[in-house]
Amino acid sequence: PVVAGAGSNNTTEAIDLARHAEKAGADAVLVVTPYYNKPTQRGLYAHYAAVAKATSLPIIIYNIPPRSVIDMTPETMGQLVGDFSNIVGVKDATGKIERVSEQRITCGRDFVQLSGEDVREFVSRTSTGVRGMKFKEKNDEVVSLSILKGGTATPDERDAYLKVAPWKSDEEAHSLSDDHQAMADEEEFILTVCANGYGKLSSAYEYRRAGRGGMGITNIDNIARNGQVVASFTATKSDQLMLVTDQAKLIRIGLNSLRVIGRSSAGVRLFNVAKGETIVSVAKLDENENPENEAEEAIAEEMVGRGAEETAPDTTAHSDRNIPDEPGG
Repeated sequence: PVVAGAGSNNTTEAIDLARHAEKAGADAVLVVTPYYNKPTQRGLYAHYAAVAKATSLPIIIYNIPPRSVIDMTPETMGQLVGDFSNIVGVKDATGKIERVSEQRITCGRDFVQLSGEDVREFVSRTSTGVRGMKFKEKNDEVVSLSILKGGTATPDERDAYLKVAPWKSDEEAHSLSDDHQAMADEEEFILTVCANGYGKLSSAYEYRRAGRGGMGITNIDNIARNGQVVASFTATKSDQLMLVTDQAKLIRIGLNSLRVIGRSSAGVRLFNVAKGETIVSVAKLDENENPENEAEEAIAEEMVGRGAEETAPDTTAHSDRNIPDEPGG
């Protein structure tokens, strides 16, 4: 089947495109949410209602908030589906997995839901996969992966928030509007740690969303001083880190004194490494004693159920310090 693109931020133009697609023999039309105009949910309903009345073709809604700057709610979608039998599905590019169940509830079991995300699921474990990003330098490599919540804020909205963010210095701090307070409540931060002991904490709002296969953006500057990036992941100022060096040294540090700085800044010193020594691994410590999910709980219950005796570590004869009453003491 041929699904023709018939979307526009101009309702009259969208109607003309849908009628032309029907006349040309298309099997259905894909109608994107009006971009740039930022219509209300009521405006979205009126736009799609007008297109649905103008054509007998099945209509698939293309909901892509990162590009169109508007997100059609499952409730509005459900109202359209209930009122117009030729609105039959959605191409969802919100990146929100919960939308699948929400739209099934509001739109019904027969409503078609297509993923508009760039990354697709493969059938086989041994599939070749697709390119996630393109490297700029020949010796570049992926060293870390983080999953962010996403969000629907536009680039302009993120830029406006970053100017008044609550983590700014006292001289720059501003009172927050309701919208900015909501963004602050959902804000995530990216911690980057480099081999020579430098690192930084930056707002995830500074990292724009890019399409699959893109070259990405600068994450930290002055690699000549900092050394190669060892890890980059989500963290907060309340987290604790364990750093490991290639000289078998470990250091535990808190992030409470680390100031949030810009994405492309050079960072600050986190840990003094000796000459010729580098950090090779970084881990965020989990200080929550209680299981966080069913898998952790099952493992804990299994360990308790074994009834094994509790043992203490042994000190060997080659210990740096002999301890009485211990092996080798």
